[in-house]
Parts: sequence; C-alpha cells; structure tokens
Amino acid sequence: MEPNPLHNLSHDELMELVLQLQKQSAAHVKLMDRQAKLIAELESELKELRKKNPTQRLNEAYSVKAEEQRRAEAQQAGKPSKKK
Repeated sequence: MEPNPLHNLSHDELMELVLQLQKQSAAHVKLMDRQAKLIAELESELKELRKKNPTQRLNEAYSVKAEEQRRAEAQQAGKPSKKK
C-alpha cells in the first residue's frame, strides 16, 4: 500500500488545506451560478429571436412560391422581369 502524503501533514497544515479547498469550492459554486444565469438569459434571448425570425417557414417550397408570386405581381404592374 502506498503511503498517503496527507499523513505527513500537521494538524495546522491539514486545516490550511481544508480552508483552501473550501475557498476553491465556494469560488466554483459562484462561477457555476453565474454560468447557469447566463445560460438561462441566452436561452430566453434565443427563444425571443426564434419568435421574430421563424426559420421553419423559409423552406424551399415557400421561397419558390413567394418568388413566383413576386414575379407575377411585377409582370402585372408592367415591370420587366429580371433574368439571371
């Protein structure tokens, strides 16, 4: 069995190590809380953006239909159609 390096520490050194780990743990918890808050804000912002720009309706069939309608309306108005 390997010797445990913590066995060689004094009581004061162990207490110092425990306090240091507690501080690190508290800092990590604080960081995770900030990250969770940021994630929630970004998810909310993404949800609002999806409401404003729904990409579901921009599929090919919709775009082709819209382009055909635009061209038909342009021809009815007497405008020449653009050839690509």
